[in-house]
Amino acid sequence: MTKCIAFHSYKGGTGKTTLACNCAGALTKRGFKVCLLDLDIYAPSFQIYFQREPPKGINNFLDSAAKVEDVMFDATEIVNNIKSLDVDDKNNNQPSASQDPEQPVEKTGKLWVGFSSPLKKDIFKLEMADKDTKKEVIRRFINLRERLVSEYDADYIILDTSPGMRFWSINTLAIADVLLLTSQNLEAKLFFCATEWLAIVFHILYKNKTQKLLQSVRATMIIIIIITIGISPLCSYKKNR
Repeated sequence: MTKCIAFHSYKGGTGKTTLACNCAGALTKRGFKVCLLDLDIYAPSFQIYFQREPPKGINNFLDSAAKVEDVMFDATEIVNNIKSLDVDDKNNNQPSASQDPEQPVEKTGKLWVGFSSPLKKDIFKLEMADKDTKKEVIRRFINLRERLVSEYDADYIILDTSPGMRFWSINTLAIADVLLLTSQNLEAKLFFCATEWLAIVFHILYKNKTQKLLQSVRATMIIIIIITIGISPLCSYKKNR
């Protein structure tokens, strides 16, 4: 069964995008099929992480100007060409008794990445849409998730959200099975933050009238708080030479 995981934070600079990209890459290298979506609509950054500028993005799909296959970029080769700083690497370099040292290990994982447009006109078009248009956009958003499950047979769907509580942050959280909330603050505020977010998510899923469309998609969510300390970006991985 596909697991949909959202990386979120109450403010920027906590490492959520870096965690999302590295998590997707690590799962791919372990043989899973992963769909990674940049849903930080207001400040997308996957173009920097993956050094790609796709002609069409998630904005175009939500605007009915593109198909799913037009906006999902196959980034499997990028991940497979990266050597991760993994403690398992030492073990991987030593073939097991059951493994033929002359036979290369087949990589069966797949990574598809959905980029969001960084253009102001595209961001403005989604943000300033009228009520009826936004309802249709949300339907297409839910449809995107379901099609990634059915057509891409994804084991994991990783969502990178916009910080704080904005329209797209709320709707992204509402379709996730698991919320990973990143924070760099280990003080007493953390408990208050966790309690506050639990209350907000409950409100999103059960009380907010604008979310009735989403209630049939997900009714429960697991929330995990991650304390980030000195996270390295995806591009810091050492490439094979």
